[in-house]
Amino acid sequence: MTIDAPQPDSAALPPAAEPRAAPGAAQPPRRVFRAVVEFAVQGDLRYLSHHEELRVLQRALTRAGWPVAYSQGFNPRPQAALALPRNLGTSSDCEVALVDMLEPRGAAELEAALRPQLPTDMPLRSVIAPAVRRALLPERADYTVSLDAPSAAIAAANIPALLAERRLMIRRDYGPEKPSRPADIRPYIESLRIEDATLHIELSFEQQRSARPSEILNLLKLPAGEFDHWIHRRRITWNISAGALWADPHAIERG
Repeated sequence: MTIDAPQPDSAALPPAAEPRAAPGAAQPPRRVFRAVVEFAVQGDLRYLSHHEELRVLQRALTRAGWPVAYSQGFNPRPQAALALPRNLGTSSDCEVALVDMLEPRGAAELEAALRPQLPTDMPLRSVIAPAVRRALLPERADYTVSLDAPSAAIAAANIPALLAERRLMIRRDYGPEKPSRPADIRPYIESLRIEDATLHIELSFEQQRSARPSEILNLLKLPAGEFDHWIHRRRITWNISAGALWADPHAIERG
């Protein structure tokens, strides 16, 4: 794996000189400035969990000297979050993180500082800063799954019947110690096709709900456990375009 060597925990803590309010004291309002970071997850890093991936990014932001805002309280944490966490084992060209900062910085400066701090298999795609502080919600996601020739033939034979169904009921797990529940995933499937032994899956979202590529693999008679590590997320379409994410820096200065 190309992940950086672990850094001491102190690297992820806010500066020691930053004063903290006494326990129970009212916290003064803070002004924060958002940056949107897009990056890829490739190679062995696709086996990182959601929390591990975020931890790698947070350490890179610290090394890059970004003025990241921290939560307040006895256990402060960097205020960064993944907009649509991928599933374990899925590689991605379009991971998006929302990062809050205590002071505004230009996108070019932030990108130049962060790019060399990320692992080789987590290349930086872009930085938008300053960015508007609006909810970023997925509308569509496009995936590919690499298959061998026999598996591609099985999928191609089963796609027409699957798309002809008005309902596709599956039982979905919601985590340990939680009961599975039935779900109809047909409304979320926009397109399925085979091209050169590659399965292309186009999914839509409704109220942040969608189908999972592994569920579709199972419906196509392809055991998801054998193909999970070949799932690749190519593109996400958000409710806000990249151009509309940019905030007016002059409006920020006027406050």
